[in-house]
Order: sequence, then structure tokens, then C-alpha cells
Amino acid sequence: MSKDGFDNEKEIASYLDSKNFSQLNNNMRRFLKFLNGSNLKENSLIRAKAINGQFKTDLVIKFNNKTKNISVKKGSGNSFHQEKIETFIEFIDKLGASKEVKIYLVEFIDSYKDGKVYFSEFPSKKEAIQKFFDKHSKKLLIRFIRTGKYKEYPADYIYHGKISHGKFGKTEFVINKMIKERPTGNAQIYVGALTFQKWNTRNESKRGSIQLKGPTINKFLK
Repeated sequence: MSKDGFDNEKEIASYLDSKNFSQLNNNMRRFLKFLNGSNLKENSLIRAKAINGQFKTDLVIKFNNKTKNISVKKGSGNSFHQEKIETFIEFIDKLGASKEVKIYLVEFIDSYKDGKVYFSEFPSKKEAIQKFFDKHSKKLLIRFIRTGKYKEYPADYIYHGKISHGKFGKTEFVINKMIKERPTGNAQIYVGALTFQKWNTRNESKRGSIQLKGPTINKFLK
């Protein structure tokens, strides 16, 4: 995530923390009512903190003896997930990925060619990978959006926006909607509405990693 994204999470956490519900702006009141499932008392105390690390939860909000884990997004072209190809291969091995699919994915990520060029040369590899992704799209989206590879701090809700305005929804609802969608643009392979691609091939510190991106999360949120 960019520095701008981290700053946004910290700003939201700082704004919410140690305030009563009555002190919040209309946008945040609406969001907390959604999290609570009903109206909050005006004197309900809110606690919030930003979570550091490569977890899917960016923000933890506590009120009325409830804890809510939130994934925070901002802007468009959101990145949902990055991880090294080695750990991703370990994960899909447990899903029953064939030897060929695992080899094709490693070859693609290791190549310096972009997806369009690479898969135009190897259409059968593209077909095999996409067939596997389609078959296991829900389990893959759960990893990419809700649990990540660590499974600590799973994100139960998604918030897209800033303190003053935003849209939100339950992660489970978003995943079920994403399964039925396809990414816009020139995506070569995808998992539901997310584009599956390399993460910065030319940067050696990021080389060898997968990245899942979506043009915007807004269409799946209220």
C-alpha cells in the first residue's frame, strides 16, 4: 500500500479513537451504525487503532464490547494482495493444483514479459491457469481479500474512502459479488473481479511476487 493509503488509515483511527458516538461526523456515524447493526447510544465510547503489518485488517474499531476488523481502501486501482510466488504455490497445492498449473504460474511470474505478450505466446498455459482460478475462485478471493497468507486479523468489513465520505460493506458480501464479475481493461488472467498479475518485475525486491488488483471496490459497496 502507498504512503497515502497508510496515512488515510491512521487519520481515520485517530479521528475515531476516544470519541463518543455523538462527536462523530455523519459519515462515520453511518458507518458505525452499519457495523453495529442498530443505532448506537450517543455516549457510546469508540476506540480505534491502525494495524501495522501485512494483514488484511488495517483498522480495528471497538465499541459496546464489540471488535470490528476493517480493511481500508482509497481511490481507484486498489491493490488487494501481494505475496511471493513460492507461498502462493504452497497454497494452491493444497487446493489440488496440477503440476502443470504450478509450473506455468512460476514461469509467468519469473518472465520479464508482461501478461499480454507472455500469454499470447502461450495460450494453452493461460487457459489452464484460468480454468483452475475459475474453479477455486471463492477460496482464492478469501485469501486475497479477507485472510491473506497469515490469517491473523482477518478483515470482516471493507471501507473505501476517507473520514468525510466513504462506502462500505461486509467482506463476505463483496467476495460473493466479485466471483460473478470480471475485471475491466486488458486483464489476461483473473480471479473474479481481480486482475492477477506480477508485482513490479523490474524491481528486484518485488520480483517473484504476485499482485491482485481491482479498478475500484466502490461498485460492491453501499
